[in-house]
Amino acid sequence: MHSNLAPQEPCLDVERGIAAMGSPSALRLVLQVAYNSLQQDLPAIAQALAAGDVQPAGERLHGIKGYLPLFASEALAHGMLLLERRCSTEPADTLIAEFGELRPALAQLLSQISSYLALESLPPQPIADER
Repeated sequence: MHSNLAPQEPCLDVERGIAAMGSPSALRLVLQVAYNSLQQDLPAIAQALAAGDVQPAGERLHGIKGYLPLFASEALAHGMLLLERRCSTEPADTLIAEFGELRPALAQLLSQISSYLALESLPPQPIADER
């Protein structure tokens, strides 16, 4: 599996997320949960694969695969889908390499979610009157 993710491509698709969730506030709630999940799951997946234990890695990948299509770029969601499917057929060594290909995009997604949540939590600023 070779990733089709371009490094400059945004991984968080806010418009897609709002369309899927129905409102910015609903998207915000989902992103908060996803952010916490990804922070816990990504290191756990890497550790499980490094130990040769594909089943727990696959279980965590399955969860991520379920929610990424709600707000992630098409390329990232598709890459996660392919990786999760391959957990039932490929050895850990192969999956380590494939997970490694997705890690930069997943790290970028985490950063973009964090930035979005921080922006959304700022109080509105009055616009200066330019007379």
